[in-house]
Amino acid sequence: TALVDTVHAYFREGTNVTRTARALYVHPNTVVKRLARVADLLGDDWQSPDRALELHMALHLRSLADRV
Repeated sequence: TALVDTVHAYFREGTNVTRTARALYVHPNTVVKRLARVADLLGDDWQSPDRALELHMALHLRSLADRV
């Protein structure tokens, strides 16, 4: 879940690593390493506009579903 939480925070924080790290209470290098792991799992294009939109929406829907 650390990777999912990191990507979700990354999008929430406007794809800013420093703000993401602050929001997650981790060092920015930790965020960078987690995002690199996400790229390993999802492919280097995970941050392309279309793919990022899909991921952002999926994460948002997941968080909404968790509230119910």
